[in-house]
Amino acid sequence: MPILILYASYTGYTQEAATLLWQNLCGRFPHREFILLNVREADKKEVKKYSLIIFGASTWDDGLNPETKLFLEKLQSANLSGSRFALFGLGDRQFLVFCAALPIIEAQLKKQGATVLSPVFTFDNYQTGQDISKFIEWAELFLDAAELGHNTGQNL
Repeated sequence: MPILILYASYTGYTQEAATLLWQNLCGRFPHREFILLNVREADKKEVKKYSLIIFGASTWDDGLNPETKLFLEKLQSANLSGSRFALFGLGDRQFLVFCAALPIIEAQLKKQGATVLSPVFTFDNYQTGQDISKFIEWAELFLDAAELGHNTGQNL
């Protein structure tokens, strides 16, 4: 079954991080299919096609960026039971609230029946060319946990 890498990118950095993740996972796991998709192109029918989803978003002010907010509104009536998510976010610790979008997204997904298998992964002030090895390790941990059918509970 394909694995969806879904992202909401307002400034382009979340798209860049998601694309790098997709490229790395495709190279490391050539026997698996990874689909990269912007939330602008996704709706609840599309999301329900996948049981494993890595979802990335940035924080805007103290909450959701406009793309994430619109996407979550589209998902509101979806039953996501059977869907397993891992969440990653981009933020900047210089601001009072860091990666505030992630708990909002996690709460909505769980309310709709989804399972969040892995702890969230956060980037502090993501920059082009940044070392993403810990990000790749986190994603691999999610894939391993999904195959074993449990939550790792580990923080990377």
